[in-house]
Amino acid sequence: MKLFHNHLPLPRNLDAVPNCEAQPASSSSCPVPSYSVENVIGMSLPSATVATILLQSYLHAAHWYLALFYEPAFRSHMHQIIESSRINDKERGFLLLLLIVLVTGARHLDLETARHLPAEFDSQHFQTKAMQAIENHLFLALDDASIDSIAFLFLMSSTYLLMRKAQMGFLVAGMSIRMAQAMSLHSEEFWPSMGDIERQVRRRLWWAIYMTDTYTAQAYGKPPILSNTNFDVSQPTDLDDLAMLCPGFDSLEEREQGEMHRVTLLSYNRYKSQLYMLVAKGSIDMRLEQIQRLSNDLMAWKVALPPELRIENFESDDQVLNDSPVYNIFAMQALTLQATFNNMLLGLLSPLLYREKTFESIRPGIGNQSPMECNTLSSDIHRKLLDTSLSVSRLDQYPKTLRLLASSIATTQVGFQCLTAGVILGMLALRDLSSPQLLEIKYALARIISILDTIGAKTPLCGQSIDVLTEIIHLIAFREAKYVIKSASRHSDRASSNISTPNMASQDSGVSYDMRMEMEGSQSRAEVPTSTEGGSPSGLGLFSDLEMLLGEHEFPQLSQIWQFDPFATGN
Repeated sequence: MKLFHNHLPLPRNLDAVPNCEAQPASSSSCPVPSYSVENVIGMSLPSATVATILLQSYLHAAHWYLALFYEPAFRSHMHQIIESSRINDKERGFLLLLLIVLVTGARHLDLETARHLPAEFDSQHFQTKAMQAIENHLFLALDDASIDSIAFLFLMSSTYLLMRKAQMGFLVAGMSIRMAQAMSLHSEEFWPSMGDIERQVRRRLWWAIYMTDTYTAQAYGKPPILSNTNFDVSQPTDLDDLAMLCPGFDSLEEREQGEMHRVTLLSYNRYKSQLYMLVAKGSIDMRLEQIQRLSNDLMAWKVALPPELRIENFESDDQVLNDSPVYNIFAMQALTLQATFNNMLLGLLSPLLYREKTFESIRPGIGNQSPMECNTLSSDIHRKLLDTSLSVSRLDQYPKTLRLLASSIATTQVGFQCLTAGVILGMLALRDLSSPQLLEIKYALARIISILDTIGAKTPLCGQSIDVLTEIIHLIAFREAKYVIKSASRHSDRASSNISTPNMASQDSGVSYDMRMEMEGSQSRAEVPTSTEGGSPSGLGLFSDLEMLLGEHEFPQLSQIWQFDPFATGN
C-alpha cells in the first residue's frame, strides 16, 4: 500500500482500506482552532510552579526507569499550555499525558520535594480530580492517534495496575499497544521522515511498551501481546536528558553495530531490554539442556554488565558521591536490574520445582541418566534456586538505595520479585525440614520482609506480601516443630526397643553410630511430606498446605505466583 500511495496522482481518502490511513488535503490558509483547557477536560491545570515541582517528582520516580518522552521538549510544551490555558485538536493527547504525568509525580512526592509546594496546593485533591478528568475524557486519546496518546495510554495502564485495577490496566495496555502498531511503531522501516529527537522518542516508547508487556505477562500469568519476532525497532541512542555519566565511573557500553560508548543513564534500559529479549526465547516445555543453555546466557548477560549497573559498587562512604542525584539514580537502576535478573533466573528454574514428578517429565531432555544422576541434577537446581533467592534477600545490604526506591514507580515490580523469591524460599524449606540451610532460609525470609517494609509497606502489593511471607515463616516453624517432635518420639521408641530386645541390639553392633544416625536421618527426611496426592486447586501439588493456610482469596497474588509462566506465548 505504501507503493500504491506513492503513485496516486491526487490525495484521496483510503481510511476504509486495511493498512491505509486517511490522506486529507492540507490547507495552510485555514486557522487552527483552539479550546480552553477547562472546557476540554473540566478542570484547570495547576500553576507553573506546582507543575514544575510535580514534573520533577515524576522524572525522579519514573524517567530513569522507563523513558517515554524527551524531557526538554515535554517541559517546554507543558509551560506553553499552562501559560495560554488553551490547546488545539492535535494537543489533546499531550494534555492527557501531561495530566497523568503530574498525577504520577504527585503520587510519588518525597518529603523534601513536597516542602517546596505552595501551602494551598492539596496533592490528594488534585490527584482525585485529575484522575476523574482523565477517565471522563479517555476517548480523547483514542481519537488522537499520536505518540503522546500512546504514551498516555501506556502510563495510564501502569497507574491502573498500581491502583489494583488490573482488569482496566490490561485493557488500556492493549489499547496502547494496538495504537502503537496502527502507527507502525513496531516497524521502524515504515516510519515517516522525522528528526533524530522524534525518532529516539519513538524508540524509547516502543521498548518501554515491549518490556512492560513482557513483565506484566510474567507477573500476572497472562499471555503477552508482543513477541520478539513481530517487531523491528533499534535501541534508542542517548539524548541529553538521559546522557548523564555516573560519577566515579568511566566504563564503556557496546551499542548496536559494535560501537563503544560511555555508559549513561539510558544504558539501563538498553541492558534491561536485552535481558527481556533473552528470556523471551524460552518456552514452558523446554528440555533440560535448553534450560541450562538459557541459564548460561543469562549468566553471560550478568557478567557483561558494566560496573555502573552493579549494585555491589554503590553505597559508597564517599559523601560527595552519596550526595549526587545522578549517582543515586544509577544505584537504583543497578538494584532494580539485579532484582530483575534474579527474578528471570527464578522464573527459568522454578517450573522444575513445581512439577509433581519433575525428572520423569524432563527425562527426555537429559538422555539416559541414572537415578543418581537425576538426583544430582535435582540438587543442582535446588541449589541454584536457593542461591538466587538468597541473593534477593541480600539486597537489604543497600538500605539507602532501597529508601530512594520507595519514591519510585519501580517499587511494585521489585516488591513482586521479592515476594516470588520469598515464596520459593518457603517451598524449599518445606521440601526438606531437616536441611542444614533451614535457619539461613528463615533469616532470608526475614530480610525480604525488611526490604518490602523499606520500599513500600504502605503500598498494597508490598504490604500484602509482608503478610504472606510472615505467614510462610509461621508455617515453616509449625511444620518444623511437628517434625522435631516426631523425630524425638521416634528416637525414644527406638531406644526403648533396643533395651527390650538385646539380641537385635547385638546384631546392630557391627554398624557404626555415625552410620546409624545417617540411616535414621534419611528415614526422617523420607517422612517429610513433599507432595500431595491430587494436587492443589491452583495446580501446585508440592505444597498445598501452604496455599490452604494463606488462602487464595485472602492473598490473590499467591495464585499469580503459582501460575507464573516466564515463557507465556502471545498471538
